[in-house]
Amino acid sequence: MTQLQKLTDQAESAAVSNIPVSSFMDTSPVFLSPNSSVKHAIQIFSAEKVSGAPVLDATNRLLGMISEYDLLLQAATQDLDSPVSYKTEIIGLKPSDTLKEALVLLYRNKLRRLPVVDQNGVLVGVVSRIDVLNRLVGQAEKPETEETAEP
Repeated sequence: MTQLQKLTDQAESAAVSNIPVSSFMDTSPVFLSPNSSVKHAIQIFSAEKVSGAPVLDATNRLLGMISEYDLLLQAATQDLDSPVSYKTEIIGLKPSDTLKEALVLLYRNKLRRLPVVDQNGVLVGVVSRIDVLNRLVGQAEKPETEETAEP
């Protein structure tokens, strides 16, 4: 049995595999505009404690995604005041796609997050690996603290 099959079996056994991503996605993710500078992007990532973000136009249509890795390369090779470069070939989800579909895409493509867009390409949310993991263990509503965690 492959690791991917084990993961999808876990999702099915947890009775959450068919839950739509719209029920647990982040509906207010950090995002950048295409004219954001490399420096500004780094400052936003640092302040918001994120490792990646969607890039949106003025109408919230998804243009691409940018990661810390992308910024690392850009900060080392270009002027920090220049506009960010971002990936435009994006793997994403629709709000009706399921947790199982998100899990498979995240795993197969070694991604940290997936944008969720409506039929017009407008960003409606982002699903991260931790969102999927939390949902798999039933903690989407309230994460355990150290005091309430089981030994």
